[in-house]
Amino acid sequence: SRSQPGLPSSRRRNDEVTHIKIQNTGDYYDLYGGEKFATLAELVQHYTEQQGLLREKNSNVIELKYPLNCQDPTSER
Repeated sequence: SRSQPGLPSSRRRNDEVTHIKIQNTGDYYDLYGGEKFATLAELVQHYTEQQGLLREKNSNVIELKYPLNCQDPTSER
């Protein structure tokens, strides 16, 4: 939303979907703290390769397997 800018990211496990909000400051992408990345692709690649770093509020690990290709990611969709 405009009041809470950020790119939504979703992942599915069985019949459950987890949404991860990605911050885009214009200078970098991050998950509201932690490591900063120049591009969205770098952020996704990092968390895809470094399994165990992303966790749900209940501490379950969020495993990213592969990115969904998108030519123009935007929070306006």
